[in-house]
Amino acid sequence: MNINRRNFLGMGGTAALAAPFIVRPNLLSAHEVGLDAGAIPSYAKRRVGSAEITVLLDGTIDVGQDLIVGFDQDKANKTLKQQHLPAFESTRPLPVLGHVIDTGERKIAIDTGTLPGFSPKTGGYHAALKQAGIDVTEIDTVLLTHLHPDHIGGLSADKKRLFPNAEIVVNSTEWDFWHGSAADGLPSQVQPFVQIARDLTEPYKDRLRTFDNDAEVLPGIQAKFMPGHTPGHVGFHLHDAGEDLLFWGDLIHLPRLQFNNPEWLIAFDMDPAQTAKTRARMLDMAAADRVPVTGAHLEFPGFGYVDQTANGYDFVPAAYDYSL
Repeated sequence: MNINRRNFLGMGGTAALAAPFIVRPNLLSAHEVGLDAGAIPSYAKRRVGSAEITVLLDGTIDVGQDLIVGFDQDKANKTLKQQHLPAFESTRPLPVLGHVIDTGERKIAIDTGTLPGFSPKTGGYHAALKQAGIDVTEIDTVLLTHLHPDHIGGLSADKKRLFPNAEIVVNSTEWDFWHGSAADGLPSQVQPFVQIARDLTEPYKDRLRTFDNDAEVLPGIQAKFMPGHTPGHVGFHLHDAGEDLLFWGDLIHLPRLQFNNPEWLIAFDMDPAQTAKTRARMLDMAAADRVPVTGAHLEFPGFGYVDQTANGYDFVPAAYDYSL
């Protein structure tokens, strides 16, 4: 379904998140893991040092323009025209990506896409894994940027782990928020998100590891604390054989619009003021340090660089890696 204000209730401050649809119980006990109607799974690969990175396309979510905080129709259309795209009439697609890092010694997933039934055009994460030839039993670690449904949806189904040999690694602030009294106190419209976070992580309670802020979570992978979108939202910075890649989670949601208009937020951002500060800091860092980046909602395949411009930023896609 399209997400707009008629099916999304924005709350102020740290309670800004609300359910964009009514979650029915069968969404939490999926009848089939893989491709939902409308989703087109796909994957691509590139190398960072000695590590092989696979990006997985789960699908897209149609987002209404009234969910963009600070949206200006004329600016949006000008931005899209510069990219040879049609005007923003009603919705824009929000891509949903997941990643797998293969170091040769271990396989590490970063986020796991949506759960079946989340949106008509999503649910392709596990099908994309199969297309890429990745066996879920070989993944030993799942790093989670945060606990929104489009990042943990592929973790489990019918109360069973879909990564049977993996531990999940989550920022401690993020885990404590969604599993604590603060989430219990969110409005009723938000409680489906809370229940999804708890239900999909429950099978991993005995395989859970939490960390604080900018900790090194695995050899060569350092967390980057990026609060605002959620209380414990993080990215992960991979450094391997002298090369880098920053997985920045939900720093940007609508790349066709928000690089050129970085002050525009999205109603999913739970703390708008902190989100704006975090985005400004990370975009400045990425541009100044020339750090290659990728994220959960960049245009597939989503690898590239950030350039600073007079009025904002540009995203420069990385050249295709023909070596893989």
